[in-house]
Amino acid sequence: MASDGEWEMVAEKQVESPPEVYDHIESNSLKAASVQVNEKTLFYCLQPKEALPKEAARLCSSNLSIRCNTCIKRIPIFAQLVGSEGEHVYLKEELDDANVKALRSMRNKIKSSDPADYHLVLIDDEFFQANPKEVGPFCHVHFLKEQVSDAQLSERIKKLKNYLNGSFENRFQRLVDDPNSLKVILDVLPELVRPDHWRGVVTWAVNLSGVAEGRKWQDMAVHEKFQVMVYAMLTGRASDSIHLDMQQAGNLVDFMDSAESREALKAMMDDRSNPETYQVSRVADRLRENRVSSLCTVTLMWGLDGAPHQSDLDIHTVVNGIELFYGNPQVGKCKLDFDANASRIEQNPAENISLNQVGTFVIMVNNYNNRDNKDVPFKVTVRKSGQEVAEHEGTWPRTRAKGNKMTVCQVTVLAEDLVEKPVELSEAEQKKLAAKEAEWSKLFGEPRALLASETDVDMHLVSRSNGYPATQGAQQRFQELLQPKAKKQSLAERCKAEELDGFIERVTSKGFPCRLEVDIRNFAPAYITRLETASDVLKSNIVVNVFQRKFEVPQAPRSDEPSSARLDASWGLQPRALVRGFVKVHAQWFMVLENARLPAHQEWPLAGGMYPTNLKPEVHHHRSKWASFHSLVQPEVSRASSLIGSMLVGFSKFHFVLDGKQAGKLLGPVRPRYLLHATYWENVAGILTEGIVPAKNPLSDIRKPFKDLLQGAESHVYTMRSTDLGCLESKVVSFIVDKEQVGLDRQPDAIFVIDTSKAEKMGIDLEMVQSGDDREDNIYVRGRIPAEILTAQPNIPRNLPDTLKAKIVDPKSFEQIPIIDLALSEASRTHDMPLQPEVVGFMQVVGHGVPLELQEKALDLQKRFFQLSQEKKASCAGTLVEVVRSAGSHVSGLSGHADSIQKSRKDCKEALDMNGVPWAKPKGGFIGEIFGQPSQMPSEEELPGFREVMEQYALEMFKLSKRLLELMALILGKPRDFFHQFLDQPVATHRLLHYWPIKDFNLEIGVGEHTDYGLLTILKQEQQRKKT
Repeated sequence: MASDGEWEMVAEKQVESPPEVYDHIESNSLKAASVQVNEKTLFYCLQPKEALPKEAARLCSSNLSIRCNTCIKRIPIFAQLVGSEGEHVYLKEELDDANVKALRSMRNKIKSSDPADYHLVLIDDEFFQANPKEVGPFCHVHFLKEQVSDAQLSERIKKLKNYLNGSFENRFQRLVDDPNSLKVILDVLPELVRPDHWRGVVTWAVNLSGVAEGRKWQDMAVHEKFQVMVYAMLTGRASDSIHLDMQQAGNLVDFMDSAESREALKAMMDDRSNPETYQVSRVADRLRENRVSSLCTVTLMWGLDGAPHQSDLDIHTVVNGIELFYGNPQVGKCKLDFDANASRIEQNPAENISLNQVGTFVIMVNNYNNRDNKDVPFKVTVRKSGQEVAEHEGTWPRTRAKGNKMTVCQVTVLAEDLVEKPVELSEAEQKKLAAKEAEWSKLFGEPRALLASETDVDMHLVSRSNGYPATQGAQQRFQELLQPKAKKQSLAERCKAEELDGFIERVTSKGFPCRLEVDIRNFAPAYITRLETASDVLKSNIVVNVFQRKFEVPQAPRSDEPSSARLDASWGLQPRALVRGFVKVHAQWFMVLENARLPAHQEWPLAGGMYPTNLKPEVHHHRSKWASFHSLVQPEVSRASSLIGSMLVGFSKFHFVLDGKQAGKLLGPVRPRYLLHATYWENVAGILTEGIVPAKNPLSDIRKPFKDLLQGAESHVYTMRSTDLGCLESKVVSFIVDKEQVGLDRQPDAIFVIDTSKAEKMGIDLEMVQSGDDREDNIYVRGRIPAEILTAQPNIPRNLPDTLKAKIVDPKSFEQIPIIDLALSEASRTHDMPLQPEVVGFMQVVGHGVPLELQEKALDLQKRFFQLSQEKKASCAGTLVEVVRSAGSHVSGLSGHADSIQKSRKDCKEALDMNGVPWAKPKGGFIGEIFGQPSQMPSEEELPGFREVMEQYALEMFKLSKRLLELMALILGKPRDFFHQFLDQPVATHRLLHYWPIKDFNLEIGVGEHTDYGLLTILKQEQQRKKT
């Protein structure tokens, strides 16, 4: 309010609800959603991933609960839970209370029909344990324990939860929306060669579609979609975290898309289930995914068809007398191409060795970590160019010890094996095709692929102007002012021009002469071929060939995965190329570039365009031979005006340059869901608060000196596609994002994941520009990126076990230091403790039993030690070997780069390091030796009782450490004494610290940024003195 010309700050008024309102909301009946399977029931609720506005929800919850911290945390979460019939399960009554109305209003604004926007919350024993009625002597808002999920169903859904995060929604939709096609597939089962291969998944899919009761997926509410998805996960075949029927159902979707007759459907199903080709094709897929080009490969696969898959099997061999395996991945010309299950469990694990030199190699298998605790079947596949694939099956027994390698086979590589040969078919395939040769000659003849030209298609030419618009003179501009104004475009016309179809219609219309160009590094290369066969056996003789990756033959266009390949100079193009026109092929636009030519380079292996899905149903039994012609037939180039350019699919937006200016953002069919921004620790706190601001705090050696200039000049944030993370799994250290990928001086500490889908729902327009440099998947985002759409994670080594992976937590996500009371029951401690290290990162421990008298004695002696003269303290300084067990002026924890960050500021502390476990004799060479040194302490005359008290205090700390580690072991699902095996000869540091006042904060700091070494750090908290 204004007063005497000045502004007076008035605090927001808090309106506490009357006690009778709390009585209405404290105890609640929980009407959860449910799915019943075999007389067992699973109860669950849906929780939106987008939380209520934090401050507003917290204020309302505080007013309702009279500032009870437990209720303040629970009420906003309970208020969002969606249960039976899609109704909220909490705050259901329309109470005449401002806080209740505000919470109901906030939650009603967060609605979505997208399952990816919700978490599944199981209503089981764990739910009620996490939200008990009483905490300590007080009652809190809670749900009555009236309905509890069956324990077996609950455990199953927990393992399969990844299928409910939205990533499989397209597959659910296809199965639900087309029950008639599923019925056709079910009907042909008796006519198949191997009906049992498909019976389980087809029956499961038919039952699944029945749950939808004839409704289309897009017409279903989100709770109805979850009803279908949860039922799907609770039925059918599953093995641990893999739902086998859901995985196999991808084939059903292929059949529904491609089979155009009953006979074609049977042919496809028999071909997919053929054991002669099934596993071989899986091996070929893995080699393609990992870009393995060797002519002789040995591939190890396990977890096949539901078999145990969590174990870490490793393939070994010996080259030139030296063992080749994950720890030594290259010997001579032979190498391990990829490893599996080292740190992250894969659904279909595989490893591969390329044998690139002459010799005889014994192939062995080791089970480095039998996580399955079962017999583990595996298969080793040997491939040589032009030869039939050899397969060797085996089983690693559950009782076989790690390191007792199993010899599987022997592979001899001759000089001729390292020379590429024409493709040879297996004997079985030769017999099949020989019987069909007469029919093939009649129907197909000698297939040809010709590079298509403008005469083969309906070409939409760009209405070409002679160049950029000329600069107008004053007289010409004046004359234009006298002319009648052109009719302004309508809103619909303007919006249409922002879409790809409307833009193409505009630039190819006769009344719009223009010069249209593109930066070629923004587009994936492609070309169109015209196929010729002896008779009419193809659905279309015009096909598009798109390069998804370099060094791989082109594929048919894909809208589900952006290509990582980009046009370059080898296609005869300048960095900015002229667009000649557009061709619509199968309802998708192809962009033709002026003067483009096919490259003659091994990076771009050309192919004819023989795709099996293009065959008519009556000739589908020739699909194997037809597919082999794809790489055997090269496109013939004999005419001008060839159709070479890019297929406009697979990317969220396409950027054109119209008359020398950016034409704006043209929406495509796919938007990248996630982008990544890498940075250093120094920027994390600011980004969590402000979001990512262009050039806010440049830290690289090149950019830092120009910080002020960059802040005024740069307007974009550098990001990369999340697909760049890849799936590299190796026991050799490799970070999630490497510094070379993002152009930083040192390894980035943190990665911010930018959720573009969430941004779109929040109305945040992220203007993205494809990079034009050599990094193919770099994206520049214009302007500040808000913190609301960011998630932080540390940039950790890929091979780090899950149990060691840390999280970056927004400091705003907790408001007080968590407390764990060791005096409480073990059940209570194991329930409460996970929040502390997983969310906050530290905790306060009470009820520990360390005698108060001993604590006070130790603290008093610590103070008295640092009050000694510098000369007497210096007598406790050690030699070079003893330095870790002595006094020093600047003793910091270990950190990868703290010194380079804090080098301009001096630590203001002194310390005495003592051996906390003087009885231990740690191993580990020189490091173990120096950490096992005895403590350098003041003499008994200088500080009576110092050694005795400190050793007694250190012993209490070691006991406390063991108690905490026992508790952590139980939480991790391990035996209580799991960590004891590492504590028989431990290293422990008992450190006393004294910080002195800082005089100049620009030059001094209490202690620089650092990371504590070791497993656990316990700090003594000195009681805060009351202010007087």
